[in-house]
Amino acid sequence: MEWERQRAYDRQAGMEAGLAEGRHDARIESAENFIKEGVSLEVISRCTGLSLEEVEELAKKINITA
Repeated sequence: MEWERQRAYDRQAGMEAGLAEGRHDARIESAENFIKEGVSLEVISRCTGLSLEEVEELAKKINITA
């Protein structure tokens, strides 16, 4: 019985981690689109919930590959 409870807990934790990763990926995609549109990095950071440092890194990446 205990292993069933642990298995359910592990499955729930895995689903929550996957959902969090998906939300983060969506925020990154939105930030990349805003960067391409020329929105200020500070505004992107506030609106997406990403750190300013993370947005700056995305901007560098886009400028190199764009």
